[in-house]
Amino acid sequence: MKKSKLKVFLTFFLIIFMIVNFIGFSIGNFCHKQMCLRRGEDDDVVHEVSKVLGSNNKYEEENVTIKSNQGYTLNGTYVKNPKETKDTVILVHGLARTRKSMLSTARLYLDKGFNVLVYDSRNNGESEGEDTTYGHFEKYDLDEWVKYISRKNPGGNIGVHGRSMGAATALLHSELNEKHKKVKFYVSDCSYSDLKDEFLYIGEKGKLTIPLDTIAFCASAVTKLKSDFKYSDVSPRKSVKNVSTPIMFIHGEKDELVPVSMCKELFDSKNKGLKDIYIAENAGHGESFKNNRGEYKKRVYEFVDNALSEDKK
Repeated sequence: MKKSKLKVFLTFFLIIFMIVNFIGFSIGNFCHKQMCLRRGEDDDVVHEVSKVLGSNNKYEEENVTIKSNQGYTLNGTYVKNPKETKDTVILVHGLARTRKSMLSTARLYLDKGFNVLVYDSRNNGESEGEDTTYGHFEKYDLDEWVKYISRKNPGGNIGVHGRSMGAATALLHSELNEKHKKVKFYVSDCSYSDLKDEFLYIGEKGKLTIPLDTIAFCASAVTKLKSDFKYSDVSPRKSVKNVSTPIMFIHGEKDELVPVSMCKELFDSKNKGLKDIYIAENAGHGESFKNNRGEYKKRVYEFVDNALSEDKK
């Protein structure tokens, strides 16, 4: 009799366990598909940067292809400044975008006297890669671009400017940069401070009835299984903690996708080296430059000058 009850209990437990795991995997798989599938296919890839920039200057541009450390191909465009210089800024676009989305920012740095490299992140535009990892593997791709520029322009200063997911990628890379110090400054525009916290924030806004921590756990587990990274692996807040390279943090005060509190959190987390923060008025997510061009330009230029002066000391 006891054995029969035990058998029934174990069978019932196994069924419940399988149902819970099936539901959890289904939720996690849905979140993974939404977050990590290919993006940016509806955005035209730019080949003639000069025309898009709308400048009287005819920029000399070069389509560039490199290999990531995982073997897939990355594509970008190198824009040479009409004024001879070895200094270059690398621009990193956000989620569901291509290099085209960073061309207004490219003009900002070309006017400042830098060469510019814009590229399609993995799984976007013309670049290969099976999924988007919110900065986790993208930071290694960025490191390959940094190496490429350092070989192309030996002795020149290198800066990195990223927006949204591109900003998170830049901040994650800043930790790698501590080893070789090839990048002299970073500008982070509307980055999230932590991927799990951002996931929970979006979930709270969506008023989901299932416990958000449970959803995040399931989604992270499936992401680890399918894309080889966990949400906890993507935490710019942790990455910048001991970074000595100058970083400027920018955010729109009316950003409803990534809360402005995350920018302040990132700024407070950086314990070493030069740092600056600019909260742009009347700007939503990724709109700080668009809605505040004069002030944005002034603040970024001042930061870049200070960062390069700091490096010479």
